[in-house]
Amino acid sequence: MPRWRYDAQPLLRYATVAEAPLYREIMEIFAQAAAGYASRLSPEDVHAALLARLGPGAGEPAEDVPSIAQVKERVEQLSHWGNLSQDFDTGRATSLESYERTAYVYDLTPGGEAAFEALATLDEALRRVGGLQAVALRQIEEMLGQLVTALRATTQDADRVFALCEDLHARFKGLTANASLFMQKVNRLLAAPVLDARDFALFKADTITYLHYHGDFDWPGLAIGGTVINSGALPWRFGSADYRAGLALNARPKPLPAPPREAQAPWDLALLSAMRDHLMAVEEETFVDLLLADLAAGRPGTDSTPSGHLKPD
Repeated sequence: MPRWRYDAQPLLRYATVAEAPLYREIMEIFAQAAAGYASRLSPEDVHAALLARLGPGAGEPAEDVPSIAQVKERVEQLSHWGNLSQDFDTGRATSLESYERTAYVYDLTPGGEAAFEALATLDEALRRVGGLQAVALRQIEEMLGQLVTALRATTQDADRVFALCEDLHARFKGLTANASLFMQKVNRLLAAPVLDARDFALFKADTITYLHYHGDFDWPGLAIGGTVINSGALPWRFGSADYRAGLALNARPKPLPAPPREAQAPWDLALLSAMRDHLMAVEEETFVDLLLADLAAGRPGTDSTPSGHLKPD
């Protein structure tokens, strides 16, 4: 059987041209319409949606919104690349003259939908590049615990141990690759003759993520926090005062079992006592608004200094 040969892919061309931002806005409009079962859009429909997204009311200057004629050219081009299908628009005719006039409506093709989803996946992956990936750290913590249990078993399951080692290798490899990408970003910024303000802001946010830790207020979260903080990171809204504030904010309280013998929080001597007293978990998502506000202010921090936390001189 002959090997499959890769061809040029016109479905992704709209993301590489000079007007890629406009093309991608248009494709997102069609994707949202398809998700809401409101397909078959005319250039006028697309223009109205662009005006709502990019017009002066949305914080963009009016000159950034293309005309209906310009929108028509873009959707015709997307149809030529295979992202949109083109059909005669006969349903909107109000007279014989308008019926005979050539007009089209457009719909997202299966290939166009696949291309849109592929670019969305790429965007999400690029946004995650350079982060510490707290979820991965939690998975590593859980898998290490499972590996210890498997190795201590009276009758060891070799296949289970091998699978856990393979999974751990994959998780560590992903974290290592992410750290390498982060350092590449650092080197590029340091070597740049002129710094772009947006790139610097993103780099600053990534750096803050590396140097500070915030996690779930439960026993695994405490263990991960101890490992990361002992390695040099600083706690970020991860003290006893934050825990008590989180209890008041927590809309989905989850009971905690008794703490394991090795549980500790040396960065805040009162935190372990508070968690033992209440035995309720507080998920890190409870603090998302506060964390985002910290980033917007330029640095992470807490409203109060946790008791027992030693600040560097």
